[in-house]
Amino acid sequence: MATKQPTKANEPVNLTNIVIIAIVVSTISLIVLFIVGRIFIGQIILKNKIISADAKAEQQLKNNIGAINSLSDEYNGLGAAKKKIIADALPAKPDFPALSSLMENLAKASNIKLQSVSAAATIAGAPITTTAPSVAGTQSFAFTIAVQGSYASIKTLLGNLESSAQPMRVSNITVGGSTDVLSVQLAITTYYQSTSDLTPKTEVIQ
Repeated sequence: MATKQPTKANEPVNLTNIVIIAIVVSTISLIVLFIVGRIFIGQIILKNKIISADAKAEQQLKNNIGAINSLSDEYNGLGAAKKKIIADALPAKPDFPALSSLMENLAKASNIKLQSVSAAATIAGAPITTTAPSVAGTQSFAFTIAVQGSYASIKTLLGNLESSAQPMRVSNITVGGSTDVLSVQLAITTYYQSTSDLTPKTEVIQ
C-alpha cells in the first residue's frame, strides 16, 4: 500500500524569509523615495534661486534705469563750462595733441618754457618705469615733458599739474641746469576712461 507524501501546502511557512524579503523591499522603497525626494527638493531649491535671481536682476535694472535718468537730468542741468570740465577731466580715449596743448597752457600759466612733450616715457634715453596705481574703470597713459625755468616757476607748474582737471601723476623728476635756470624733465601718467562694455552677461545658477 502506497504512502501519501505531504503536499507543499502542508509545509511549515518560513517566517524568517518573509521578514528578510519585507526588510529588503522596504529598504529599496526608502532608498528610491529618498533619491526622488532629494531630486524634487533640489529642483524646488533651484527654482527658488532662479526666481530670486530674476527678481534681483529686475530690481537692479530698475535701479540702473532710475540712476541713468537722474544722472542725465543732473548733467543736462549743468552749464556748458562745467560740462567741458567734466569732459576734460576724464576723456574717453588718449588724445596726444590735446595733451600737448594742455601742457603748453599749463606752462604758460606757470611762466615756464616748455621745450618738449613726448609720448614715450623716457628721460635721457632711458625708459622710465612708472608705478601708477591701477584705477578701476580707467586706462593710463604715460608721457614726459621737458621744461626750463626758475625754481619758483617749476614749483608753480607742479602745483598746476596737481590741480589740473585731468588727473596727472608725476612719477619721476630729473633736474639739471644752473641755479638761475633749471632744466627739468618730468615723467607723468594721466588717466582716461576705459571703453564701456554693454554686452549682456549671463550667470549660471547652481
